Amino acid sequence: MIGQIDFSNKKVIVIGGGISGLLSAYYLSKNNFEVFLHEASSRLGGLLETIQTPYGLVEKAAHSFLSNDEVEELLSELGLEVLNLNQNSKARFILRNSKFRKIPFHFFEFIVMLLRLSFVKHKDEYDNNAAIWVEKHLGKAAVDNLFFPFINGIYASFPEEIAIKTAFKKLKLKNGETLLKFFLKKIFLKKKKNKIIVLKNGTESLVSYLEKYLKNKENVKIYLNSKLNSIPDFSNVVICTPSEEARRLINLNNASLNESFNKIKYSSLVSVAVFVSKDEVVYKPGIGVLLARNQHPHILGVLYNSCAFLNRSTEGYESFTVMLGGSLSPDVVKKSDEQIIEIILDFFKKNYSLKGDLKKTVISRWSKAIPKYSTDLYDFWDIASQTWCKKKGHVLFSNYTGEVSIRGLIATARNGFVL
Repeated sequence: MIGQIDFSNKKVIVIGGGISGLLSAYYLSKNNFEVFLHEASSRLGGLLETIQTPYGLVEKAAHSFLSNDEVEELLSELGLEVLNLNQNSKARFILRNSKFRKIPFHFFEFIVMLLRLSFVKHKDEYDNNAAIWVEKHLGKAAVDNLFFPFINGIYASFPEEIAIKTAFKKLKLKNGETLLKFFLKKIFLKKKKNKIIVLKNGTESLVSYLEKYLKNKENVKIYLNSKLNSIPDFSNVVICTPSEEARRLINLNNASLNESFNKIKYSSLVSVAVFVSKDEVVYKPGIGVLLARNQHPHILGVLYNSCAFLNRSTEGYESFTVMLGGSLSPDVVKKSDEQIIEIILDFFKKNYSLKGDLKKTVISRWSKAIPKYSTDLYDFWDIASQTWCKKKGHVLFSNYTGEVSIRGLIATARNGFVL
């Protein structure tokens, strides 16, 4: 979140009815603001959408998310039912050289990583990209086989594109401190472990419950199919749209902010829900798998939905989500359904011994899915905070303003809009 709300003026316009806008409206209304929520489309929720099929539940975007105090508080307030991770399905795999590995390193690589972790000291390196930083502190094997899949799984980008200071704001080592010492302090100070959860009736139920709450509030007005040409005259303005729309609304006269907006880049992404017959596929139980560097030309990872959580598929079927594209294969979003299905079918036959066909697929495409958390984005935050967001009551809040996860967005909204 960039900017601060003006708590002395209890009227606010929220522009954008995706998850950021809904959370903003929710917390502001609870804080006795008169809220005017405008959404350009005919539905609220943005990318979050859940579909029920005869084969099971399909999530078009977010599937699961980590809990924290703010998440638990919100879900409890709304009365949403949560499912925890199955106890026998906690394993996370990295696919390297056609093998599913919990530890994706050879012995010598692992020893090198431990030595670097223990003895390499930090020194003013936050301007570096993730690849340079990780190679120094953990070694090249860690970049290719740990951080490459990790960053692809979160940002659909290469480590070389992601800035440490932008994507890992909490990774603040002191000069002279080793990564091992930093992690040990974190482990010692951490109060509780955050759990991976799903909502029983799908992630869109969070949207539905927030919408129901807001529609029952006398101090909230919701306007659908309401694309604004300019920002109405409000002391408090919270813009929760994609960056291009925010730039259009602000109608910039400031050259530096205008240029900075233009430098915000996004990764494309294709998410495919896949259902197969239970007796036609073989895989190790777990949450899912991410792919190390140079393992596949299109696929970033696979989530094991029905293995990790209950009620994700109907009896006799297994549910997966395959993620493709990103910086690895930016043009895969343009491929036909048939081409994408062929890519996935080939992968499943080679890696999961699939005997039959894919029984059901639901393909979701986004040409601009996730912002690249680069140095350019960090510079945008700085410029925005010194220009349009400098005025109290002017707030930018979306997935390009500091958080991409549902957990992060909930915590940011809770802490930013509640006194």
